[in-house]
Amino acid sequence: MSEDSQTEENEHMPCCSESTEGGHCPMSAKFNGIVGSPKFRMSLLGVGSVFILLGVVILIWPIVIVWLTAMVSILMGIMILIASSFLTKMKSLD
Repeated sequence: MSEDSQTEENEHMPCCSESTEGGHCPMSAKFNGIVGSPKFRMSLLGVGSVFILLGVVILIWPIVIVWLTAMVSILMGIMILIASSFLTKMKSLD
């Protein structure tokens, strides 16, 4: 990687300037710390396992898709009602 292209990249990423220690981006170190943690890996394994299990259930009982869609619609409606109530209360505080 040439010095000119690195300078161009650093202009788009203010956290990655040449003044940082060793030329490494602090956000990169934070990302590597998060991704390298065992808790993060276990959570990814859990989510992946749930998706595989859900796919198998859908293959066995295709009607599950209808129930999941209905549950998501109901939960989204509830969340929108809660958000609108919250925003209404916030507006009345002004």
